[in-house]
Amino acid sequence: VKAKELGGGVDARGAIEHPISSASGVIRALADLIEKGEPGGLLLAVEQSSVTAAEVGAAATAPVITRDEPQVRELPKFRTADGNGIPISLPAYARAFEPKLRWEAAVFEERPGIDTAPQFPPRARVDEDGVLATDYRLEPLPRTGTVYTQTTIRIPIPDLPSPYSIAVVALDGSPVRVLMKVTGVPAGEAAIGQAGAVVLRKIADRAGVPDYGYAFWPTSAEGDHA
Repeated sequence: VKAKELGGGVDARGAIEHPISSASGVIRALADLIEKGEPGGLLLAVEQSSVTAAEVGAAATAPVITRDEPQVRELPKFRTADGNGIPISLPAYARAFEPKLRWEAAVFEERPGIDTAPQFPPRARVDEDGVLATDYRLEPLPRTGTVYTQTTIRIPIPDLPSPYSIAVVALDGSPVRVLMKVTGVPAGEAAIGQAGAVVLRKIADRAGVPDYGYAFWPTSAEGDHA
């Protein structure tokens, strides 16, 4: 993984980074850590949706291995309907793409008729005098939350296989509630009050164009992880 892709919460200023990604990258990184002679080095490896983190040390004890991996299940059976697919407006798609993927809410300075509650998706507001307010700042939204309510759609339509579940998710530490598709579990399995994470997924195909957005991945029940 490139150091600049680790996110703002990781200090990668002293990281060893190889310019070429390959199957031997982990071996080269281990060799560099050994040559530096610094105990407690952290090795990160990312492959598609799998992330491995290992703390490299000189202890002779066996390492502790923790896996966050759901049990393997059979693929669910989906149904689709014939007919015209979901229509798409490419100009509207382009306008909404960046605000949607940035996962940020608009926050206005308080004035009569406008409070400081975050607005998602970002949008203009009108104050008590009828003045259109567009001067807001963007604040990142939390990427964890709990299911406030949910339902399962079983009627198939073109371009959107069913059944699938949607949920209103109350984001942690934020008044924002977001309507999202549920991913990672069979339809109907998510429960009210269940915690989980906000993840980027392909949520639909619109006229043959893949539509990416955020979905809610519920935390597996205790015992599902090995």
